[in-house]
Formats: sequence, C-alpha cells, structure tokens
Amino acid sequence: MNRVIPVLFLTLPALLSANTVWATNGYFSHGYGAKSKGRAGASTAFPQDAMVTATNPAGINYVEDRLDFGVDVFKPKRGGSIRNNFFGPDESFDGNQKDTFYIPDFGIVRAINDQWSWAVTAIGHGGMNTRYPEAENPYSRFGSRKQAGVDLAQLFVGPSISFEYMEGQSLGLSVNYVYQQFAAEGLTAFASKDFPGPYSESPDFVTGNGHDSSKGIGVRIGWMGNFGDFSVGAGYQPQIRMKKFDKYKGLFAEQGGFDIPETYALGLAWRATEDLTLAMDYQRIKYSGVASVGNPLSNFVNPESSSAFLNQLPADQVNDLLAGLGAGPSMLELLNQLQTSPFADLFNAVTSPIAEDRYGNKLGSSNGPGFGWQDMSVVKLGFDYKVNDLLTVRAGYSDTEQPIPEDQTFFNILAPGVVEKHYTMGGSYVMGAHEITVHVLYAPKVTVEGRNSIPDNGPPLPPDSFGGGEADIYLEEKTYGLSYGYRF
Repeated sequence: MNRVIPVLFLTLPALLSANTVWATNGYFSHGYGAKSKGRAGASTAFPQDAMVTATNPAGINYVEDRLDFGVDVFKPKRGGSIRNNFFGPDESFDGNQKDTFYIPDFGIVRAINDQWSWAVTAIGHGGMNTRYPEAENPYSRFGSRKQAGVDLAQLFVGPSISFEYMEGQSLGLSVNYVYQQFAAEGLTAFASKDFPGPYSESPDFVTGNGHDSSKGIGVRIGWMGNFGDFSVGAGYQPQIRMKKFDKYKGLFAEQGGFDIPETYALGLAWRATEDLTLAMDYQRIKYSGVASVGNPLSNFVNPESSSAFLNQLPADQVNDLLAGLGAGPSMLELLNQLQTSPFADLFNAVTSPIAEDRYGNKLGSSNGPGFGWQDMSVVKLGFDYKVNDLLTVRAGYSDTEQPIPEDQTFFNILAPGVVEKHYTMGGSYVMGAHEITVHVLYAPKVTVEGRNSIPDNGPPLPPDSFGGGEADIYLEEKTYGLSYGYRF
C-alpha cells in the first residue's frame, strides 16, 4: 500500500488536467482497461486487471496482484450541418478544431488473503467534446458569436473491495469520488435577455463561463461466479447525484443538474479451450433518467403559444406579417428589419409581456429542455487467445443503437454521440513481472439526419420556431492505446 499513494498522486494531475473526450457508447467509454478495450469492453465475467472495478468490482478476487497504468490516443471526427432553414443557407460545420485527445487511467489490485482483495483505481468514465471555429458556429444565424462547443469529462477515483463468500463466487463493492468538469462556449444566442429571449431562467449562466466542476460520491456493486469452464458476472451502479454546475445553471435543466446515469451490466465468459476464452457483455445506460441529458427540446415550447397569440390578431395582419418575412437574413437581422418596418406595431405586440406565454420550460428550469437522449443497450463480444506463455492476442465487436432521436439533432450538434459499431483488437506481451498491452478501436462514421429537428411551429420567432429545416450530425472514431502492467 505504501507504493500506491505516491503513484496515485502522480497520476491524478494527469487525469484531472487531461483535455479528455469520450463519445463511444453515448458519452461513456466502450471499455475500461486496455485488455477489456481490446475485446470491445467485454469484461463483466472476464476480469484481467484492476480496471474491472468500473464494470464489476467482484472480479478483483480473480485478478493477480498487479499495477496498471495506461494511456489512450483518441481521434474523433465529429460535426454537423443545417439545411432548409429560414435564417440562412445550407451549411456544414466541422467540430474538429481539436482532433487528438490523451486519456490516462491507473489501477492497482492486491489480495488481502484467500477470500478478500482490494483495489484502487482512477478511471475516466465518460465525456464529450466539440469545438467549432467562429466561422462555423452552428448557431451564428440565430445570434451566437465566437467559437462554439462543449467540453465534458468525468473521472472516478476510489477503492474497491471483494469478498469470496464461497469457492468461486464473490461479491464486490466500489466507492468512488466522482469528479466532472464542463464548459460551453459560443451559445450566446440562447443567453439573450431581450426579445426573442430570454430563453433561459438564468441568462448569465448559459455560455462562456469557463470550466465548472461538480463532485459526488457513487457506488457500484458486483457479483461474479465461476462454474467450471463458464463464468458469470453482474454489475450495477445507481444514478449518482452530483453537485450542480453553478456556472451553467441557465443551460442545464434543474438549475445546472448533471447526474451520472444509472447503469448495469451482465456478462458471460467461456473458456472454450486452454488457450481460448470467449466473452460477452450486455450493458444498459439509462440516459433518460438525467433531465439535462434526457429531456427533449420540445420542453422548450408551449405548443399552444403561437396559435393562441395569432388567434388574437386580425387575419389580414397575420397574412401581411407572414408575407413580409422573406427567407435568408439571420434571425437578428430579420428582427431588426421588423422593428423598422410597417409591421413594427404588430412586432411590438409580439414582444410585449404576452410573449412570455410563448415559452414552455426555459433553459435551466426544473423541467427545462435537454439533449433528448434515450436509454441505450450495448452488446459486446470478444475473445482472448493465448499464443504462448508470452503473447496473448484479442479482438472484439460491440453494437448498439445510438441514443439521439432524429428529432433531437438541433442541440446535439454540440454532442453528436452517435457511433454504434465498434471493432477492436489488441494484444499483451509478458516480460517477467512486466507486461505491455496495446489495443486499437475503429468506430465507423454514423450520420443521423434530422427529421422535424429544428422547431417550426409558426412564424419564425423563437422559441416557437427557429426557422424550421433540419440539423444533421455525424461521428467517427479511432483509438490507439498502450498500457504497462507490473505483476507483483
């Protein structure tokens, strides 16, 4: 134990300061630990290093005493486009102003006696990053300025313990200090305090406030059983209540809430031969249980607002107003034109206190709009093949249905976590007490084309309408990883 603390304190600054990004299974990593990542994350019933605590802490009873330190080089390609929108021409946006990220992890596991084992790990669990240059800010047509994007990173640090209560079967518990940080920029269109806003309950806390941090305490429980050539495992993490992002209480629902979703995993491993092991995991991530992630954009709008207001006006005025709105100018240019046009009186009526009735739930409110992510299920398949006493090779494949519906792509230009298939491979080479493990991942490009994705519920006056049309998003990923293991 006396060696663990110095290593952990050397590792934590790298983890906390790393400009990290994940966007594989939603914004969760496809696996934890280099060996698991080499077979697409299948590890719930096939533990091989300390990082199994992120899936099933009961597995550490069946891992040799060891220390692991790894780093991944992550290279995503992400972006989006807007088409057929009233406030501007069709445009594409490249979110890859930063395209390479380094993601470290650390873990140590030791046996206490024949029944008890402990581990300490520091692992990045999830995150998301996009960065659009100022000239390609997706929301500039609505009044946003400067470069745009978000940066989310989540880190779990803490101890785990496992007890073999009967031969071949263990229960495990992880208690983690959870740290996450977030920043958003380039969303000034949604921070307006004047008409057509305010869109937010707290306009000063929507964008451009630098990184904010949030902390919490989480637990994960696990079970593992070995039955001859088969192993079975299960892990469960309840939703983790996190401190709110105060600097972004005007952006995220529940005044800055951003909890860690509930997750669980089931796993099966089969030692088909002395040298070949096959593994399969099923993972469920319940994004919809976190309001700031799961609430749909439609929460923004009072569906009766436009019709209720327009019904109070003479039909000829409504027709004249609609005829006077020509497509093409940006939203702010159009509003400026209206203020100096023959329709100024009508426009001022729209901007009067009655305009508040146009809103449903504002950004940052208890039921405010989020990113509209759905729960997702992931199936992971992989194998390890022991070539000889020195070399083991592995490969894997996972598949899921990405979590972003076609009608929720407008906000998700900022967070296009849409890849579905993961192809992985890797290997480990042993040199006495030392072990080197490598892995690679390729997640093919997935594009989600919007359908009814940009609000269009009346005249092009937000939030009832942002001018209609569609937002499309895409993501492709590559990862290269290297890990060093020391076997005590």
